[in-house]
Amino acid sequence: MKLQVVIFSSLMNMCRFSIALWLLLIPTLTLCAEQLWTVRPDGVGPAKVGMSLGAVSSVLNEHLISPADVGLMDCFFVEPKALSGIALMFEEGVLTRIDIMSQLRKTSSGVALQDAVAKVEAIYGSSLEREPDHYQPETESYLTNLFESSKLAMRFEISEGKVRAIYTGFVQQVQYYDGCS
Repeated sequence: MKLQVVIFSSLMNMCRFSIALWLLLIPTLTLCAEQLWTVRPDGVGPAKVGMSLGAVSSVLNEHLISPADVGLMDCFFVEPKALSGIALMFEEGVLTRIDIMSQLRKTSSGVALQDAVAKVEAIYGSSLEREPDHYQPETESYLTNLFESSKLAMRFEISEGKVRAIYTGFVQQVQYYDGCS
């Protein structure tokens, strides 16, 4: 009987320890997952610029249906459930650009929608290229950072001193000013 009590007591202590360990690990795992899903110049999480629609669907574990599936267009945007606040642009079935659509999403350098232009300038400095906005050149602008590979870029649309939009991906597609054109 005494042996049974000791075993039961030991099992209870192990259960408490396991629960405490999980409670400590959950915030760490959440933090790691959140870091994984920040937007980088080459992608977001496991989805990378240059991947096919099928490959992106596979790494996100989500079937992404496109207008191209029914023959409607060669360029389209998809908003995966696994990536809330993110739009993925595909051209001819290849991921070419990623758009941040929510203030909750950030770039790997920490820039988010509504951040001050000074923050973008402090992070990227002289590597930024400034161009006037296509529609309102007097009051708005684009800040574009070309990355070392020169195949990738990140563009920030600036309005009233704040980041209005963020795009990352291939240089040509990041410079589109109206969706797919």
